[in-house]
Amino acid sequence: MFYIKKLYVTSQYLIVILLLFFSSQSYAQIPNHQQMPKLSSKQMAEMYHRRGEYDQAIKIYRSLLESGERDSTLFRGLIRTWRASGKSLLAKEFIKEFIGKNPDCSGCWYGSGYLNYLEKEDVEAEKNFLKAIELNPENAMAWNNLGAVRTRTKSYTMAVKNIKEAIWLDQDNSMFYNNLWIVYEDMGENGLFFAEFEKYVLRGPRKMAVGYGKAIARKLRQKGFAVYSKGNLDEALKQFQEMVEIYRKIDYKPGLVPGLFSLGLLLEEKGEPSLALEKYKQLLKINPNHIQAREKIKEE
Repeated sequence: MFYIKKLYVTSQYLIVILLLFFSSQSYAQIPNHQQMPKLSSKQMAEMYHRRGEYDQAIKIYRSLLESGERDSTLFRGLIRTWRASGKSLLAKEFIKEFIGKNPDCSGCWYGSGYLNYLEKEDVEAEKNFLKAIELNPENAMAWNNLGAVRTRTKSYTMAVKNIKEAIWLDQDNSMFYNNLWIVYEDMGENGLFFAEFEKYVLRGPRKMAVGYGKAIARKLRQKGFAVYSKGNLDEALKQFQEMVEIYRKIDYKPGLVPGLFSLGLLLEEKGEPSLALEKYKQLLKINPNHIQAREKIKEE
């Protein structure tokens, strides 16, 4: 026999619990000192950026690039960090000097274009992204940002084509799927995104089905939080239920676990403990060692 442990928490705190629970599933948590040696140099730079330790991040990014690495994501990280530290001019000087020494470096031209993009210099950004692609047609980051520029200039057909090229080249990058959603949203054609998702669920590739699905789930989760913060519990439940169904379609357990737990909490608040119980039990079938769910359900 099962019963649900009573949850004495006011609705004003529930959204905080949900946010913390979802964020706890993220790979991007800042590690403790014992974990730090396991991080790559790039991950270390990203960690320092998140902490606001910009000088340390810049030092690592520069070291990697000056040692011969040419990954576009390194240029992106360096530029973002310099801008966050209020030193965009140093980023411009570094990129200009780097291109002078490495004119055939696709990543360098991507970095120049990315800086232009952030400064809203769309003509120059497009020119530099195209140069990066000319030097390396498989530069997914350049294709993605070319699409972002063309979205901003409302060249939607080309933007969709560019971002889909980026997705095809790097099917694991969630940023690309999110950007494609933005294009369709600007066009007022989000239905196309859902249609493409269903196509990939049925026919594959699986990675693309997962990428599309995670992007949709993220939007549903954001909307769920938004309507809950306004006191609309029923609409929040609807959004989270749809999110869970998306995760089921792509069999994405890292999303299903927090999704089911969140539904349980929301159903408890709504006064439907038996339905909440179902969600916790479903969760425990996926992860029998889930501490919070086990605390919510106790066997006599």
